[in-house]
Amino acid sequence: EGCLYQQLVQKYGEGTLKVKDGNTGKDLTFTFEMLFNAVSKSLFKAHVEGRLKADVMRNPERYVELDTELPQTLLDQREAGKKLALITNSDWDYTKVMMSHVFDPFLPFN
Repeated sequence: EGCLYQQLVQKYGEGTLKVKDGNTGKDLTFTFEMLFNAVSKSLFKAHVEGRLKADVMRNPERYVELDTELPQTLLDQREAGKKLALITNSDWDYTKVMMSHVFDPFLPFN
């Protein structure tokens, strides 16, 4: 949410954020509060309806930057006797897709 808001603020500050009124065709004027509320409302709606999560699960490569060293780092930690746990508030189906996308291509047993 913060990242999207920051991008809108940057575009607003640069003067490149142009939105036309659907009825009059005139440029709309925004305040920072209006931008924040628009981002919050849109993300909440997408999250509640499950659209965003479903799209991310269909196209994880579009949304996730892979770190090729992360899987080996975690394996090294485990081999050194460290206990590792994944704590998330995401459901199992989403977590499984994301973890598989992030880790499977780089694990030695794949």
